[in-house]
Amino acid sequence: MNGPRLTEERLRHSLDSNQVMRERMCLALLPLLGPYSREQPRRPKGGPDQGRDIEALHQGTTVVWGAVGFKNGGGNDDGTRDEIEKKFKDDLKRALEEKPDLTGFVFFTNVDLTPTRIEGLKAHAQANGINIIDIFDLERLRHGLDSPEGLIARLQYLEIPMSLTEQLGLVSKFGTQLQNAVTARFDRVERTLAQMERFMDLQKPLFRLDIVIQLAEEATSAAIGDEAVYLKIHGLQALDRSLSCLCLNQPTHRDADKHLLLATVVWTDGHSSKTLSFIPSVGIGRVQMRSFTELNLTGVGGRVTLGELTSIGLDVYCTRDFHCRIKQIIVNANGFGMFACVPDRAEEVSDLKWPDTLPYEALCRSWVRLAKQQTRNLLFDPLQRSGLFAPLQQVE
Repeated sequence: MNGPRLTEERLRHSLDSNQVMRERMCLALLPLLGPYSREQPRRPKGGPDQGRDIEALHQGTTVVWGAVGFKNGGGNDDGTRDEIEKKFKDDLKRALEEKPDLTGFVFFTNVDLTPTRIEGLKAHAQANGINIIDIFDLERLRHGLDSPEGLIARLQYLEIPMSLTEQLGLVSKFGTQLQNAVTARFDRVERTLAQMERFMDLQKPLFRLDIVIQLAEEATSAAIGDEAVYLKIHGLQALDRSLSCLCLNQPTHRDADKHLLLATVVWTDGHSSKTLSFIPSVGIGRVQMRSFTELNLTGVGGRVTLGELTSIGLDVYCTRDFHCRIKQIIVNANGFGMFACVPDRAEEVSDLKWPDTLPYEALCRSWVRLAKQQTRNLLFDPLQRSGLFAPLQQVE
């Protein structure tokens, strides 16, 4: 049977060494535990976080920073509590170094802190200018997760199913809202279903990356010649890593005088000696070149999904003579639009680095930059379906 003991046990052990899921669970719980809104993560996958794991607003006005200090196995002994107290003070000190005028701070831990220790930590924070201070220890987290509001987060992050009693409590708490959603106008129901479908699609692993090069005028691969487009996509596996895609026109292919054909070579940071080549893809008509790449990217928590991406970036280059032919470049992932950029002025570059195993003499070509450091924060600008998710069209 489910109960407080199971929730406590899972809080202590089930997220051991999984800082990503720890921070996401705390982020989901924060608006349920107090008057917090507009909560957002910082760098759950690692890297510089500028002094906080979480950022939110208290009562819609005061900026609050938060830190997550979980310990593998939790703990209720004095040694573990001392360790968490030190963690709290170090995290607060780091936050104040980054933002000296900070007045709000929250701290999450799966260690059982005594009331005396919690009051001592609050007094320490207040002595350092913090007016809004919340400490969510093991018991407060357990209580929040076992409440009707926290049952969904408990299921998602601790994998504890709801008992019949808990299901009835959830229906009692939110049944009216659910009933209103069911009996609302059909178009609202349709939108809800579409949002649910979109949510499920974003949880699927990233398995396909499509690059579309829209030409200014009709052409064939034979007429375009030995030209190429080079894209660096940042943030798919980690915020400080990039995926490189070199799209090569195929002027010598047997169908080059009739179609647009594009072959792609892919590699990642740190593994440039291992390139992956894809067979040519056929474009649509004579104005749209298309590259279809089937990928299997892994990140910190396993295979990369679109739903876990927070910030992505793009740099685009092309061979110098190809610039005048390009009208737009589109990047899609699993049928969701990631980027659409229109080339502006062409800035010549000479510092590009290429793998030794490329089937293309990139070093012998002159390159220009079409788009520089385009960025997209997916928390505020979420991915939407592009309508360009066509079946694979490839040729030998």
